[in-house]
Amino acid sequence: MYDFDEKEAFDKAREMGEDVSPEELGSIVDRVMEKISSNLPDSLSSALMHLVKIARAIANGCYKPGAGTIAAVAGALLYFLMVVDLVPDFIPIVGWLDDASVAMAAVSLLGLDVDEIDCE
Repeated sequence: MYDFDEKEAFDKAREMGEDVSPEELGSIVDRVMEKISSNLPDSLSSALMHLVKIARAIANGCYKPGAGTIAAVAGALLYFLMVVDLVPDFIPIVGWLDDASVAMAAVSLLGLDVDEIDCE
């Protein structure tokens, strides 16, 4: 079985997102939305949609967080897009668990309610 370390996965995701600009988040969101259309567990879909809403607000320029927040959001979304990560996605059920953990950790860490982000 796989020895999954949630902190290691989240650290890897954040590192991946460190060089992502707000402008690049739009194309990342498009790729995530394509992959979300597959059959995902509800907990993963919910966390990802939360991150997608934040990423869209950042990409549209109506939410201007610090670099750490951008890295966490972008990193979690990029981690989800990776087929081969700490637990490869092609392994039934278990392959989505690390993605869900990273997405939920990012949502928890950010502590943002997307309804509070005013983009109108």
